[in-house]
Amino acid sequence: MDLNSLKYFIAVYEEKGVSNAAIQLGVTPSAVSQNISKLNEYYNEVLFIRSGSHLVPTSKGVSLYESIKPHIEAITTESIALRNPRKSKRVISYFSHKDGDILFYPQLLEKISNSNFDVSLNNRANYVHKDDWVDELVLRKADFLISTHTVEHRGFENILLFEEELVAVCRKGHLKGKLMNDQSCFLEQDFIAWSTSKDQPFVLDSLYEGDIENRNIVYSSDSLLTTLYMVSKSELVCVVPKYHAQLLEQELKLSIFPLPFEESLSIPVYLSYRKIPKKDIVLNWMIKQIQEIVQNKSSII
Repeated sequence: MDLNSLKYFIAVYEEKGVSNAAIQLGVTPSAVSQNISKLNEYYNEVLFIRSGSHLVPTSKGVSLYESIKPHIEAITTESIALRNPRKSKRVISYFSHKDGDILFYPQLLEKISNSNFDVSLNNRANYVHKDDWVDELVLRKADFLISTHTVEHRGFENILLFEEELVAVCRKGHLKGKLMNDQSCFLEQDFIAWSTSKDQPFVLDSLYEGDIENRNIVYSSDSLLTTLYMVSKSELVCVVPKYHAQLLEQELKLSIFPLPFEESLSIPVYLSYRKIPKKDIVLNWMIKQIQEIVQNKSSII
């Protein structure tokens, strides 16, 4: 059966006649009549009868309309989406640590609301274990990944969004805050250690090559917000990205210090995605917006 025949059938049903259906479809009345005849033969039923100047559907016609209408609409919508992405509904799925979302998500939502795209975002990190993120990306179950590691698979792009400096943080008025610039005194503090996930090493341990095995970790968290809040309410010290610390510095009344090591430490953050065809306007636009947001992130602190 020709899909166009069903489109012609729906038009005749809704316009109550061949002539009006032909006008709506931009075809000749003869083409509409021929397709309705094909359907009559296919179903071995009369789908319309004439009543005055209108065509009225038979019971078979009503049944056929109600069963195919939703499916034809879905097919038509998908076809429009492929031809013109700006008119389609699009769900962009991605993987990113929840602390990473802070870097771009609110600003990206604002950009979407001011655009001509009908787009929603879905961070699948809550449903998929971190060890499986890359595999899910390769299987096209997500559109992009924001992570501290690159995706080493053929056909993927890896963009270094930025390298975020690590800093030491304590609450304002911390009893030993003035000693934070001394490495020995710093390592004698009570720490809340931050990791990017529960089964990953603490960030400072993974980046610093010197001896810090003796530092006293009294609490650990895989949430930056929890880490900073705990520090603001205690005598604990933490090591976190500078951006997040500055973002909450005033609200949580925090003091920020450079790490007391000879070399500064920083976390690289990459945007990884499969090479995007030019015709995928929405995803190309999305990638560009994320890059612009994180490149200007210092302006939103």
